[in-house]
Amino acid sequence: MIFTEEKVLLYDQLYDFWRRYIDFYVVGNDHLKDVYFHVIIGAILRYRNYYYLESGQKHSTRIHVFSIQNSGTGKSQTMKAAHWLLEYLNIESRYTTRDNEAAMTGTMYRDEESGKIIITKGMLSRKFFLAYDEGRVLLAKTAYNQDLTDFLQMAMDEPGMVSKGMKHGSIDYESMTSLVSGSYMMTEFKDTLLTKGFLQRMYITFREFMPKELEDMRLGVLLLKRYKNTDRIDKLKLSFKMLADRIPVLENGIIPFNIEDVQRFGIDLEKTYREKIQYQFAKEKQDILETFFNRLHVMIDKIAAQRAIVNGKREVTYDDLQYGYERCREHIESLLRMFSYLKLIKTDSSILDRELTIINVIRMEGGFINQSTLLKRLKELVEKGKWDLGINRTLNLISHMVENKKVYMEKGENNSKILFLAKSE
Repeated sequence: MIFTEEKVLLYDQLYDFWRRYIDFYVVGNDHLKDVYFHVIIGAILRYRNYYYLESGQKHSTRIHVFSIQNSGTGKSQTMKAAHWLLEYLNIESRYTTRDNEAAMTGTMYRDEESGKIIITKGMLSRKFFLAYDEGRVLLAKTAYNQDLTDFLQMAMDEPGMVSKGMKHGSIDYESMTSLVSGSYMMTEFKDTLLTKGFLQRMYITFREFMPKELEDMRLGVLLLKRYKNTDRIDKLKLSFKMLADRIPVLENGIIPFNIEDVQRFGIDLEKTYREKIQYQFAKEKQDILETFFNRLHVMIDKIAAQRAIVNGKREVTYDDLQYGYERCREHIESLLRMFSYLKLIKTDSSILDRELTIINVIRMEGGFINQSTLLKRLKELVEKGKWDLGINRTLNLISHMVENKKVYMEKGENNSKILFLAKSE
């Protein structure tokens, strides 16, 4: 195990200096700062050609991120700060608002004088970090990006590849790029979720900030002006680089997983499926949510391998996998918030609409109803396309309504739960 002089694990020490560095640029947004740390470490390890194995193939520890939150809350600044740090580490990086498909993937043409075929590989062949300031560019259906998201999906997979057939031949290469982007909540997410697997390959963060939080952020951004000592930032970057240089050499460039620990962790992951994924929504929305869960283990594996490699371990063990899971909690919760917010089909409802539906069902039953009967009535509405939540998320909504005194609950016979409305209802 690799310790610093203070007997702190190297991975934790790197995280500490990352947080000190990013706090100079971004107010709040701890969840975003945390996930971008893993993007940085993933880029460093990919630069050094460190991998883990799955199905006999080398997998990198790259992390791709899509952040959904209000404009002006720190998404772009986080991307820029990460880009600047990687540049300082001499790792090729790019922050941009727009690149066309040819610039990203490459192009090929015949030279008029020599007749030779000239092949130019795109940025996905050489950039270890690529930040798109506005994710709408990637998701909107335009002539500009008609094929771009398809190429990016292939590049984000493991191993990352770009394969593009053209008139004079094909362009084929391995991509080492970590892709990050962000936007506010927009209608383009609906089409992307329904027709592509683009976002499924990314760590999703979704936050809606309350007015007081936004006010605190605005005030905090103003206070960033007090940080006048650029030498302090330079020293933080130097300290981070010195620590990164201590990441140990990995034999053969590959770290294995302890199989017994993987099997043990598999039980934990299945529990997460039952508690957080299963029966959360209805029909199409539930099917799409499960496609995200199918890739959750990949993100956990990547973060677990990062931690094990940096700390000088010989294999990835259960505690690394648990760490990876804890770091992916934000991704899971963000997905649930996003799916509750998005209307994928015409019958999807807002939170207020769902609450009114429950109140109306109770009212139609005379003002009170057994909870099991309510669930049965709502299931009937699913079949009619008038209810979009699964049983687990429905129970969560009922609990929320009881907590906020929108409906009331009492115990009935045989420990049943009776829901009723206030007299004013």
